[in-house]
Amino acid sequence: MTANEMLNYQILPFTENDISEAMDLKNALGWNQTVADWKRFIYLAEESCFKVVIDRHLAATCFLFIRDYIAWLAMLIVKEEYKRRGIGRALMEKSLEYCKDRGIRLIKLDGTQEGYSLYRGFGFLDEGEVGMFKGRIGKLNYARPHAPGLKLKQVDVKDLDGIISIDTEAFGVSRAAMIDRLLLDYPGSGFVSGEKEISGYILFRPGHQSYQIGPLVASSRKEAEFLLEAVIERIGLENRKADICIFSPLNYPAAAQLFEIIGFPCVRRLIRMYKGKNMLRGRDKMLYALSGPEKG
Repeated sequence: MTANEMLNYQILPFTENDISEAMDLKNALGWNQTVADWKRFIYLAEESCFKVVIDRHLAATCFLFIRDYIAWLAMLIVKEEYKRRGIGRALMEKSLEYCKDRGIRLIKLDGTQEGYSLYRGFGFLDEGEVGMFKGRIGKLNYARPHAPGLKLKQVDVKDLDGIISIDTEAFGVSRAAMIDRLLLDYPGSGFVSGEKEISGYILFRPGHQSYQIGPLVASSRKEAEFLLEAVIERIGLENRKADICIFSPLNYPAAAQLFEIIGFPCVRRLIRMYKGKNMLRGRDKMLYALSGPEKG
């Protein structure tokens, strides 16, 4: 098949029946998403999850996660044999049209270097970088940091309101649906900290290749370190040789230093981009780790 051949394709809603082929698409890129992640994407995106079908097979995917006036564009994957054939552009046009119809004022994404020129061509601007930090529990050997005045407990669904409150303060817009679903899918997989009210939290989940830590939101560097060590210790009880992956914004150096000091180097960088009026005003210094590049 040459680049000049016309493609006969359809853009349709992505459904759970597509997950098996979608796993093949993302596995070819070495990404960490699981079947449970795809199901959660469908739940969060609702009607704004798209696929491209060619000859009755999945050729590409793209999701939009809507939060108030903001859309997060994610999981734009095109099968290798169909790249540079207009498929990615068609999905971008579909997504932008959907956002326009919904009155979305800001679209954001964490993109790869490969997709950078496509996003720039649609008017997206650079905002910063997101680092992917990786490490292995078996290489860690340090004691839990002393954090006077901080109480730590395993996360519970009863903590949802307190978590949403501090998360919204840090991120700048409510991510309630995402957090609620993570707590439902992975009960007890994380910790909250604070004295009279929640001042920090951390969640984790198993990925296809490694454990994914995040979100991690904390009021101080010491609190973030306290929460991170608690999760690493918990994961270590399940698998002493577990690989761990963390995505963190690079605009606040203390977050990157927190991971690097325990032997988790930054192995990859993504470009955070936006289109529209960048009205998202959170507290960057509280946001140490993301849920993942798919949802910010």
